[in-house]
Parts: sequence; structure tokens; C-alpha cells
Amino acid sequence: MEQEVNLQYVVNALSNQVAQLSQEKAYHEAIITAQQEEINELKANTSQEEENAE
Repeated sequence: MEQEVNLQYVVNALSNQVAQLSQEKAYHEAIITAQQEEINELKANTSQEEENAE
């Protein structure tokens, strides 16, 4: 019986860790996406400014 309780505890702990890591991954991916959008916007503005300077 004690063996089953310990295994269930391990399964629950690992499941919680997986859920937490999934949330962290989604958060980091959202930051990366926002940064990529900002980079693309800056590139577009730079290209437009270069065209206007010519």
C-alpha cells in the first residue's frame, strides 16, 4: 500500500512539473514571437527610411 502511495505522489509531482514547464515554454514562446514582430517592424521601418533617403 505504501508503495502505491509513493508512486502516486511521484506521478502527481511529475505531472505538476510538466504543467509548470509547459506554461513557462508558452510564456517564452510568446516573448520570442513579440520580439520577432518588433524586429520585423524595425526592419520594415529601416527599409522604408533607406528608400526615402535615396
